[in-house]
Amino acid sequence: MELSELINHAEKKFHIREQYKWPDFPGFSVLESLHTGKSIAFLMRQWDYDSGMEIQRCDLRCDQRILSEIKAPYLTLPFYIKGRGWVGIKFEADTQSEVVLRLFDRAVYADTERGCTIVLDTPPVKPAVVYEDTLLPVSREHFPSAFSYIPEKIRTMRRMRMFSDNSFAQKCKIVSQQAVFMEDYEDDAPWTGAFRRYF
Repeated sequence: MELSELINHAEKKFHIREQYKWPDFPGFSVLESLHTGKSIAFLMRQWDYDSGMEIQRCDLRCDQRILSEIKAPYLTLPFYIKGRGWVGIKFEADTQSEVVLRLFDRAVYADTERGCTIVLDTPPVKPAVVYEDTLLPVSREHFPSAFSYIPEKIRTMRRMRMFSDNSFAQKCKIVSQQAVFMEDYEDDAPWTGAFRRYF
């Protein structure tokens, strides 16, 4: 994938044009939100004299937690802009355009949408369930590795977020899908502590 593909996508889908704001640094440009004027992507082009090729990179406004969810050699910590709200992308032959464009879409939608209504097409039919009080055993043991193993169903549920465009509507839809997916799940992990609130 090349940087030009991201630039064309931004202009075609969101009418966001590449801006050269620093005349003294022609290899640096930016893609900004039309709604807020905030930077969404900071683009970098640098000539590598050793290889005789242009190195293309960008910093994208995206939560760094994505680096643990999507394992890809072209996704890194940001190159230029510091902060946990940015990730770096190397544009190379193995860079997957669908992943990069999906992350860019999420960044744009996160900057524009603030509220919506969701209507489920087919509301799930829930069986009548009677809940009873259950006494939790008191234990003096400490379980330092309680979070070292994450069950497969929870990992699958967390991966559902990867396909979000990060818009408020999509986040709500995914939370609803995750709830339906996990409705029959029971966790048997050991736990000690005080449970103070019900939600």
